[in-house]
Amino acid sequence: MVVDAAARAIRADPAFYALIVDAEDDHAAAFYARLGFQCFTGHERRLFIPLSEIVKRL
Repeated sequence: MVVDAAARAIRADPAFYALIVDAEDDHAAAFYARLGFQCFTGHERRLFIPLSEIVKRL
C-alpha cells in the first residue's frame, strides 16, 4: 500500500514533495519509521518521507 501511494505521488501533477501519514498507534508509527519515515517535531504519530528518498530506495 505504501509503494502504491508513493508511485501515485511520483506520477502526480502537480508534484508532491513528501508522503505524510498519521499512524493510529505506536506500533504503526514504528512500522513507518522502519520504512524511513521521520516524525514531525512534537508529533510522534505524524510522519513523513520525502519522495526523493523513496525514489532512491526503489
